[in-house]
Amino acid sequence: MQEKPTYEELERSIKKLENEVVGRKRAEEALRETRDYLENLFNYANAPIIVWDTKAKITRFNHACEHLTGFTADEVIGQKLHILFPEASREESLSKIASTLSGEYWESVEIPTLHKTGDIRTALWNSANICAEDGTTVVATIAQGQDITERKRAEERIKHLNSVLRSIRNVNQLITREKNRERLIQRTCEELFETRGCHSAWIVLMDESHKVFTSAETGLGQKFSLISEGLERAQLTPCCKRAVTQEGVVTIEDPLSNCRDCPVSQMYEGSGALAMRLQHGGKIYGVLVISVLSDFVTDKQEHALFREVAGDIAFALHSIELEEQRKQAEEELR
Repeated sequence: MQEKPTYEELERSIKKLENEVVGRKRAEEALRETRDYLENLFNYANAPIIVWDTKAKITRFNHACEHLTGFTADEVIGQKLHILFPEASREESLSKIASTLSGEYWESVEIPTLHKTGDIRTALWNSANICAEDGTTVVATIAQGQDITERKRAEERIKHLNSVLRSIRNVNQLITREKNRERLIQRTCEELFETRGCHSAWIVLMDESHKVFTSAETGLGQKFSLISEGLERAQLTPCCKRAVTQEGVVTIEDPLSNCRDCPVSQMYEGSGALAMRLQHGGKIYGVLVISVLSDFVTDKQEHALFREVAGDIAFALHSIELEEQRKQAEEELR
């Protein structure tokens, strides 16, 4: 028969249990504090952080991600990742997601991200895989991003303005050697299209009654014949009418809505247009119209450079006119 424990033994056992309970509570408290710290670190980090599982479903989404995308965590958790990507680049982005699920990880991968408003942001992402206890089976992926949208826009703006400067240089070189007005306006359109990055460029030349007598274009192709037919009937496009009657750069931010009567307005989807009369010494020689990416259509430097090239073309047309008048005067004196 087992002896009953003594009072002292019972007291020691109880004390031991109490110490174990206190130790466990302290460990649990330490774990809770660590968990809360990591939770706050995740949620309130300045960088966007997102976690997805092996089915490409979002499982974690911090506040910086909410700011980047406009979606709340409640709106996206449990959803597939494709809701965060614009349609144009969605397949490419999902392919990059699939690579992480096969064990790869990202290092400064640039991915376009769809904002809830429809705006497209650009983020640079790094990722790491979360593995099971075996150390090899991927169970989730965590990615940290950096919003580089404004930096990309600044880079694109500098790149675009540099191309505009190159086009001005090329047009100036063209002006010095081309003395035929038809070839001048055609080559000018081609230079603006090739160097400036325009989707289209066209020029119409007018007499003193604003009747069009010749034109040139690049980028519109067969569609320009619709404009030409109207010009032959003295029907100027809305942008030409405005350019003839007002000084400075005419800005059309949304040709699809603002120029519905224009036969080529559908070709300006996703871009705007700039127009300006070609005027020198008080005489209007014609109108220059170019397409411009929506990001640049209201840019002040864009307008300043556009005014410069329009002024150069007008001066060249004026010089050609003076040369023709000189030759005519010489003929009359013979």
